[in-house]
Amino acid sequence: MKRLLVCLATFVLVACGGGGGGGGSPDTPVVQKYGVFAGTSSAGFDTEMIALENGEVWGLYGRAVGGNSFIFGMYQSVGTVSGNSYAATNLKDFYYNGVVTPGSVSAAFNGSNTWNGTLAFPSRNITFEFTREASATYTYDKAAALNDVAGSWDGHILDGTAASVSISSVGAVSGISAGCSFNGTATPASNGKNLFNVSITFGASPCTQPGLTMSGIGVVVAPTLTTKAKALYVMYINSTRTYGDTFFALR
Repeated sequence: MKRLLVCLATFVLVACGGGGGGGGSPDTPVVQKYGVFAGTSSAGFDTEMIALENGEVWGLYGRAVGGNSFIFGMYQSVGTVSGNSYAATNLKDFYYNGVVTPGSVSAAFNGSNTWNGTLAFPSRNITFEFTREASATYTYDKAAALNDVAGSWDGHILDGTAASVSISSVGAVSGISAGCSFNGTATPASNGKNLFNVSITFGASPCTQPGLTMSGIGVVVAPTLTTKAKALYVMYINSTRTYGDTFFALR
């Protein structure tokens, strides 16, 4: 398993909740339904989810092995909230080896900062229960700051290949992985939440996707299982949702 990720149990992001256009009940403010939630799934993976107000959901899943942790894949979908229920029929599971599996999500918010639900795939169903992440690790309801991501990051992409990324003070992104150069932008979310909108364009060969532009989100957290101060997680897909990748690093 070469998909090394330090501190997976601290922040893994499997996204299974979200919403757009579906308000909450009077005794359950809508804001409670969004942000980062941690837990485990019936597949045995350490997981978390990030649920966004526009219905987008993004995530990673993995497992701790021998004191290290490994990312196995990434989820992405767009769904809707009706009351305290969530549904999405366009879930995509991007596995580390390049296999993309379609699926669906059904979930319910129980009013105490917990999402419960099922990921349905052609060959299996996976159940989950996720509880809101502690604010000491990540606070969703604050504005993202470029100062948190500016500088150099050395980490890995989804298949375990090493990657180096530099982000300027104005959010210009440049990087290289296995000889493949890429560039793009990281912009604080316009809704004042603690995430970045990210766009990446790959260069020429040896990039496996030369000239491809991908977009997604990035978050910075304070990991608790390492002496490092910050962890950066970026997830991005192409416009047809046939290719997805991640970048993750500590510093």
